[in-house]
Amino acid sequence: MYKPVDHLERSCSWCETTFKPKTKHQNFCSKTCYKRHGKKFKGHSNGIQENRDLNARPYIKYKKVKCECCGFIPKHLCQLDVHHIDGNHENNNQTNLQTLCANCHRLETAKQLGWFK
Repeated sequence: MYKPVDHLERSCSWCETTFKPKTKHQNFCSKTCYKRHGKKFKGHSNGIQENRDLNARPYIKYKKVKCECCGFIPKHLCQLDVHHIDGNHENNNQTNLQTLCANCHRLETAKQLGWFK
């Protein structure tokens, strides 16, 4: 007969509260803590950016809430991209940045590369 293993108490990796895990791999006390800090967290849940994303992509702070080309309003901010108008990804001046939906971003990039006019 199967006997459940009794795991030792540990601290949650996010909020540091003490909990008793159901499995040996459980590092978070709840699904909420897992969503905030677990491996599924991509740094953009609910529009929140982590400092590491801002350091890697400083232009993210200029992202607006809708596409500046077609007016698309996303269900989630991850559906929007920040486009460098002059094509220079080192130039993060606010006047060089434009918030576009994924489709408009592809079209603008294709125009810059001369694939069509």
